[in-house]
Amino acid sequence: MGDFNDFLEDRRRYARLPGPRLSVRIGERCFPVVEWSFGGFLVEDDGANLSGGALVKVTGLVLGDPDVEDADLRPVDIRARVVRAQRDAGLAALTSYNLDGAAYQVLSEVRDLMAAEAGG
Repeated sequence: MGDFNDFLEDRRRYARLPGPRLSVRIGERCFPVVEWSFGGFLVEDDGANLSGGALVKVTGLVLGDPDVEDADLRPVDIRARVVRAQRDAGLAALTSYNLDGAAYQVLSEVRDLMAAEAGG
């Protein structure tokens, strides 16, 4: 059986990028990001808190470890839908309907940091 991500790869508008350590804040919880693009996030959801089809509001992006006292929490306003919840894998895929200026700035910083780390 093929991987669902292989099926989606040709249809993506933006390339997905792996960490640095990034988390999204939805409600009072932070979900670690596995992959991201400017069009959405694949997040760890071991507690099965996100249900497929749900509309969610991402209120913050956290650079680094969200559990430390001085975590770098950046307030954002991202409206998204949970397009896939893989409970057995502990993952959920979110598609963003909008990125506000703050979210775009944070994700651009992360992209640039990754490029610098890769020597690009």
